[in-house]
Amino acid sequence: MEIYLTGIGVAVLVSIVRGFGMLTTVFSTKVRNFKRVGLHYNLSTGGFTKEETSLITILFLILDMVVFSPLLSWLSVIWIGGTYAKSLIARQGVPEKVREFNFKMSSADLPVDLIQKYMNEMDAFYGIEPAAPEMSPLIHAPEALEKQNEKYQLESEYGWVSEITIDKATKRYTLFRRTPDYQSMFTSIHEYRIEGKEVLVRTIEDMTEHAGESAYHDIKDNAVLESGIRERHDPDSIIGTSIEDKIAGFQKETEWNPLKNYKVRFFVLSRNTEIISEFEFRKYLRTEYERIKTASKTIRQLIESNGGEVIEEEDHTTFQVKQKGDAVSLSKLRAIMEESNLKKYQIDQYELQLAKEIYAEIELYLDD
Repeated sequence: MEIYLTGIGVAVLVSIVRGFGMLTTVFSTKVRNFKRVGLHYNLSTGGFTKEETSLITILFLILDMVVFSPLLSWLSVIWIGGTYAKSLIARQGVPEKVREFNFKMSSADLPVDLIQKYMNEMDAFYGIEPAAPEMSPLIHAPEALEKQNEKYQLESEYGWVSEITIDKATKRYTLFRRTPDYQSMFTSIHEYRIEGKEVLVRTIEDMTEHAGESAYHDIKDNAVLESGIRERHDPDSIIGTSIEDKIAGFQKETEWNPLKNYKVRFFVLSRNTEIISEFEFRKYLRTEYERIKTASKTIRQLIESNGGEVIEEEDHTTFQVKQKGDAVSLSKLRAIMEESNLKKYQIDQYELQLAKEIYAEIELYLDD
C-alpha cells in the first residue's frame, strides 16, 4: 500500500509538471506565431491544426492529470516517463533545417508574411506543395492576386516590406509596413468608398511599434490622439515637421481624401468588381495610362523648348529642372512645374515623376 501511495504522490507531481508545461506552450511565442496564420496548438497531440482544441478535450486532459493519472500510480509514471524518453530520442534525429524553423518561430513575434515564408521553406524541404494558397509567398502579379484573394504585397525599397489586406465587407483595408530588421512596424487601417472610378479614403487607426517599446497610436477610432503625440514630441529635434504641422497632417488623414497611392488605388478597385466591373476597371487603367503618357510628353516638350533638361533615371523620371540660360528662363521652367500649371494638363508632380512605375503597374493588371 505504501508503494501505491508513493506512486500517487509521484504521479501528482508529474501531472503538475505536465500542466505547467502545457500552459507555458499555450502562451509561447511559437503558438502565437502559428495562430497568426490560422493554426492552433492541439493540447492532446502537441501539434498544430486548423481547429482549436475542443472544450471536451480540455476537460478530459484536466481529469486525466487530476484523477486518472494519480489513481494509476506508478503505471502512469512509467508510461509518461517512457513517452518523454521516446521524444528525447526522436529529437536527436531532427534535421538541422527543422531545428532552425523551430528556433525562428519561437524567437520573436513575426509578421504574417515571414511566417508564411518559413512555412513554405519547410514544405520545400520535405518536397511537398504548400498546404493552402493563402500561406504561399505573395507575388507581385495579378494572377497571384486571384490566389491570395484579399492580400497584396507592395514592392518596397531598401528591404522594407509593405502589405495591404482588404476587407470588402467593412470597406476597409490595412496597410502593414516594417523595417528589414523588424525593429519598427507600422500598421494603419483605412476606410474607403468608391465614387465612379475615384477612391476616397480616411484613416481609422494608425499604430507604431518599436522593438523594446510599447506600441502607440497617433490615430484611433478616426480620432487624432493629440495629447500622446505632444508627449512623444521632442521640442529640441530639428528633423521633420513642427508638432502643429504633424497634428494638422493627422487631422487631414481622418477626413475623406482622394487616394493618391496608385498601387493601393488599383488594388482596391480591382477587388471591388461589384462596384466597378472588370471591363470598366480595364478601361479606367488604359485611360489613366494615356492621360499620364500624353501629359508627360507635353510637359517634357515645354521644358526642353524653354531651355530646360529632363533627367531620366532607370525606373522613373525626376523632371528636375537644370538651369540653362538666364534667371528669366529659370523662372519660366519653375513655373511649368508648379502644381497649378500641371493641373491644366491633368497631371500632378507625383504622377509626373513616377510615370514609369505607374505604367509598369498598369501593365501588370492588363497583362496584354
